[in-house]
Amino acid sequence: MGLFDIFRSKSRKTSSITEQGLGLVARESGKAFTTPETVMPTRPDDYPKNWLLYEQYRNAYLNFPLVRAAIDITTEQVVQEIHFETTREDNKDDEWIKRMENFADKFNLQSWFRRICKQLLIFGDAFVEVVKLLNKGIKELKILNPQTMEIVRDPYGDVICYVQVVGAKKICWGNPPKEGIYANAEKVGDVDDIVNFKFDVIGSEKWGTSIIHSVLPMLRIKEVIENNLKTIVEKYAVPMLDFSIGDENHPPTQQDIEDFKNAIKNINSETELVHSYLVKVQTIGFERKALNLEPIIEHIENQVITGLQVPAVLLGRSANIDRAVAEVQLRTFTRHVKAIQRILKEMFEDKIMYKHIGCPKTVKLVWGTVEEREAEANIDMIRGLVKDGIITPQKANSLLPRRYHEKLPENPVKKARPSQSKAPDTIKDNPTDPTKTTQLSDDGKRQNRTDVAVPMDEETRKKTKQSLK
Repeated sequence: MGLFDIFRSKSRKTSSITEQGLGLVARESGKAFTTPETVMPTRPDDYPKNWLLYEQYRNAYLNFPLVRAAIDITTEQVVQEIHFETTREDNKDDEWIKRMENFADKFNLQSWFRRICKQLLIFGDAFVEVVKLLNKGIKELKILNPQTMEIVRDPYGDVICYVQVVGAKKICWGNPPKEGIYANAEKVGDVDDIVNFKFDVIGSEKWGTSIIHSVLPMLRIKEVIENNLKTIVEKYAVPMLDFSIGDENHPPTQQDIEDFKNAIKNINSETELVHSYLVKVQTIGFERKALNLEPIIEHIENQVITGLQVPAVLLGRSANIDRAVAEVQLRTFTRHVKAIQRILKEMFEDKIMYKHIGCPKTVKLVWGTVEEREAEANIDMIRGLVKDGIITPQKANSLLPRRYHEKLPENPVKKARPSQSKAPDTIKDNPTDPTKTTQLSDDGKRQNRTDVAVPMDEETRKKTKQSLK
């Protein structure tokens, strides 16, 4: 049975439609209503997810190496080292930064983010239950299976409750709706106890979009081709033998043909044939007659790689890619990775740090750089600014990652040199002395300064005095 054969049974609900020969996968996701109240439906939006589609996402990740490699590589690039910084200039948030760093170590946030990111890419959604102890803070950040989670919204798109369906049991966080399929769900917590991470939300839909969704039709074609490879190899790789028995003078009977057919039924490549001159053997080749599947498979895999948004060079497919193209692909992929980092950062800050932990909004989660060369470029830029005198070493130290911070002496204020002093006691009232510099005072009169002296011998000084008389 093929990977997707379980979803092709006629007794099951179909999850695709056909248009121009291409299977388009229907998501069947609920949307928020925006119509006036006069025509707006009164029952909540409790439309369940297409569980068959989510099972296909999971199977695609588990059974297609290309899909698994792309998602794992993206996750490894997204989840870098994390630390916390403040936007304040003073040290009032230092205590909160230490608390958040201890929180990250306690709950191993780096591994936790890795699981969240992988679920986002595979299913488009990730659900986390914030488990609290009475007056003791957060006990656990429990990651729930998105395949079992449902979202119930009011007609305006606001979440009423989150429902988890396991078998026949239904539990919900928030107040269960008064009508609908989840009206009898058991309440176990508040709606704010669930944090819903979403990836690539389209319009007003209540579900995120799996990165695998757009490549499902290509994966089905790839599955069919690979399942038929064994037949293709046996049929075209091993030459076929054409046997003819008898001639015009010795025509074979039907019994002769059946006996010979049974005799050669189980022959293989190592079988030695011994027959009379009445048996003729001819090899039928398939050169230039068999279908070349390589361009087809290459096209399908290129479509899959494009849909998963991972550069081919990272998947080991760099045979026909030059260095310049690979560089452009890597830079584009870096922007894609940073977009996913922003999704994780914003949801973690708003829904967990600020709402449940009570952290001030001046404290921010900061991801490490995606590429080593990016970190090196940033440090080189800061070093250049210090060298050119644009910023002080103290400012440069604050711009570096927190692990590089150290206590530096305050930047001393440079005092004016004595030659630049303009104190009143250095000003004299001798405007004609050529040995002294002058400047205009506030009232416009020239004032002399005695900070410059011209060396003279005694004879020259006497002559100067006489000339002034």
